[in-house]
Amino acid sequence: MTIVGGTYLEESVYDNWKELYGSGWRATKFLSHFVEKIKFCTYIDKNYLSVLEYDPLVSSGSVELDLKEINKTLSFKYFNTLSSPKINPSLIDLNNTKNEIFNVSDDVVLRFGFLEGDVKVNSKKVVYDPQSSHSPKLYFDNGSIADELLMVLNLNEAKLLSGKNNIEDMQDSLLVKTTVAVVVKLGPLGGAIISHEGIKYYSAYRTDNVFSIGTGDIFATMLCYYWAIKNETIEKSVENASKAVSVYSSSKCLYIEDNFLDNKFNNLPTYNNIKNKEKNIYIAGPFFNMQQRWLIEEIRNNLMGYNIEIFSPFHNIGRGLASEVVHKDIEGINQSKVMLAALDGLDSGTIFEIGYARAKNIPVVIYVENESEEDLKMMEGTGCDIESNYTTAIYKTIWYALEN
Repeated sequence: MTIVGGTYLEESVYDNWKELYGSGWRATKFLSHFVEKIKFCTYIDKNYLSVLEYDPLVSSGSVELDLKEINKTLSFKYFNTLSSPKINPSLIDLNNTKNEIFNVSDDVVLRFGFLEGDVKVNSKKVVYDPQSSHSPKLYFDNGSIADELLMVLNLNEAKLLSGKNNIEDMQDSLLVKTTVAVVVKLGPLGGAIISHEGIKYYSAYRTDNVFSIGTGDIFATMLCYYWAIKNETIEKSVENASKAVSVYSSSKCLYIEDNFLDNKFNNLPTYNNIKNKEKNIYIAGPFFNMQQRWLIEEIRNNLMGYNIEIFSPFHNIGRGLASEVVHKDIEGINQSKVMLAALDGLDSGTIFEIGYARAKNIPVVIYVENESEEDLKMMEGTGCDIESNYTTAIYKTIWYALEN
């Protein structure tokens, strides 16, 4: 099989993560434990050329490289794994650069979208992930051919390519030519499979830890493996790919055992089952200085977009006298399904809110990095879910909202 995709330098400041992966190279390294022979096509500059050429997978003959040299390998710098990256070179510079395109022909192709070039594919079975939330391109736009095409999109890509806002309305616009199905990813809500038979929703799987960089790459990779190589049904391939994502996300590891499906997985409600149910998240935390306000803003932004109502005292009420704000805060807690509390600094108001929520049997996720076990004893003893990793705290909050 052939994998076509980017090789990029990835950095997350908060997570102390700096690695050379990108969609294509990550997919190649991950899938090499399941497939004996892979051809990998990518753009790379001379500074990182040797990293690929001297990789053990290449030296052993498991991976064959087809490389096109460019001036500068792209870098994606995140503040945390949920933030939007800064891309270097800029998208403006990339749009003004014309690199030689790839021409690929193979029985099975996993094609990721490129920022620095393009690929024209002729294949029997293709999984295509455009990986462009701003300007995704349909697989067939550049003359590519596939006997059977399975497309993987995030929700924004699906909206842009279909011109529709609702998943239920996208079928006719997306199932063009030889497209057998489109998988629309909905993050912690699982996703939807749009086929000629209709729409079927699938679950995500809960994990103890969450690392989100590369999860979409792993999903598309294992979807291709099970559907195009193992000839599983699309539904079964999606289920197995989602399970692989949960294993990768919880460990950051690209070397998972081929019997990983024997693990126990805790699946979550599907989007179809929860989209019309009332779900509220209460954000607790101080907002008395710039650092505190920035964190509350970041938390709120990362929780939005999942069909869940967010109540933030900072945004919904603001500052004021106790007689003006406290009863409104309490009412916000009473209506919530889960609370996410930012507790570094041990703000007295936040501690009260946590205690009140637990007394009402409302689940509480506490995001805290710098406080002692002794100071957190009461929270731990009353069943709060205490997390020191920001991304994990965000995802667990969403999962609690879906499950309650």
